[in-house]
Amino acid sequence: MTTKYRIIPNLRHQQCLLIHPTTAKKLGIEYRKLTYLRFGVNCVEVKIILSMEAAPGEVSLDNQIIENLKIPLFASYEIKIKPYEIVIGPYIGILVHKKEETLDKNINVYSNYLYDYEAIGGVILAFSVEGIQMKCDKIRGYIFNPQTQKWEKGIYPYPAAVFKRTGMGKTMRNHIHRVIGDAIFNEYILNKWETYDWLSNFAEIKPYLPDSRIYNNKGDLKIYLKLYNKVYIKPIDGSQGIGIIEVVKDNEEFIVGYIKDGQTNKKQFTQENNMWDYIESFLRKGKFIVQRGIDLVHTNGRKNDFRLLIIKNNKGIWEDYGMIARYGVEGSIISNISGGGSAELGEVFLKNTLKLSEDRAYQLRKEISTIATRVGEAIDACGINCGNLGIDMGIDEKGNIWIIEVNNKDPNHTIALDAKDRQMFYGIKRANMLYAKRLAGF
Repeated sequence: MTTKYRIIPNLRHQQCLLIHPTTAKKLGIEYRKLTYLRFGVNCVEVKIILSMEAAPGEVSLDNQIIENLKIPLFASYEIKIKPYEIVIGPYIGILVHKKEETLDKNINVYSNYLYDYEAIGGVILAFSVEGIQMKCDKIRGYIFNPQTQKWEKGIYPYPAAVFKRTGMGKTMRNHIHRVIGDAIFNEYILNKWETYDWLSNFAEIKPYLPDSRIYNNKGDLKIYLKLYNKVYIKPIDGSQGIGIIEVVKDNEEFIVGYIKDGQTNKKQFTQENNMWDYIESFLRKGKFIVQRGIDLVHTNGRKNDFRLLIIKNNKGIWEDYGMIARYGVEGSIISNISGGGSAELGEVFLKNTLKLSEDRAYQLRKEISTIATRVGEAIDACGINCGNLGIDMGIDEKGNIWIIEVNNKDPNHTIALDAKDRQMFYGIKRANMLYAKRLAGF
């Protein structure tokens, strides 16, 4: 078990760190006289004094050091020894909203990341993009007090690592990266075209990707519809099924499905040119992808697919935390829960709905998991540090596996609750924080 230490104010020794001789020996610093003490991105030079004044489970610091580094005294900390630094932490930031007002209203929601605070320890800062004060390298936000179990609002120094859950502009991303370095995850958000274009370079993944291209004009649509009889047109930066158009060629008739006010609407055309004119009124060059339509398995007219929850653990390795089967609304062109769909555990779906044998369900589940974790590894190889992936996968009528979409913006883990698995939900939250802890150096 990792040893944790309390920080105790010291009024007698200025610019000094007092530590019990036994603790110093345990940490391997019994001969060290001078070092830099780091908390978050800030550090100060301190002298080290071995003293019985400090209890074995304590580190005693000059009040001025505590004030300069803004170290909260209510937390317990781990200590990391580097050749010329001593690091106190972890100090982790969660960037959760763009607006401070939204953060203020929802701050208590983020306690669900801390149900196993003992495993995380240190200081957790929840903040918004609006709360980042670039000129003075400070952040206005909330830190969690484990003693009161409440969030305390204030102005704090930059953390050592950031778990990014909301979007921010390139200027702000560059600023955060300059100050914190590469200890930030979910920093870059892949759009749908980048996902297809980048992952297509990996031989072990490409066979599972539906053929796709950037929309430039109706010629792209005509080619794909001639090849596949069904195509999907998706906004490059869309989510939750918003803006998706389905086009199906049925003999001499064309059926266009689209989402409006959360409902699937369908329009039939007998004249192909009329259909193209209608579709093009919704589209802009370079802002949509055209994707081969896959005939995924259906249950009583409800589209079925899976959301794979792929999470990095405390060692920085991708793990499959769960597969959730989704049932779209009857007749809908999407399966999203936000569109009125429902969910259950994927293993239950494979055995009870698809009627697969125990062995076949196990093998298929294992194959899907392998593909999903390879996607995570491929995104790492592309230079993007993610900790969360929501990978939408499906099985077609012939039993082939497909990767429909990859969501790295902020995949919604409440789908685990929709499938009535609270353990999965909180396990993911815990894993997110332990990966952030790793990036913070612990």
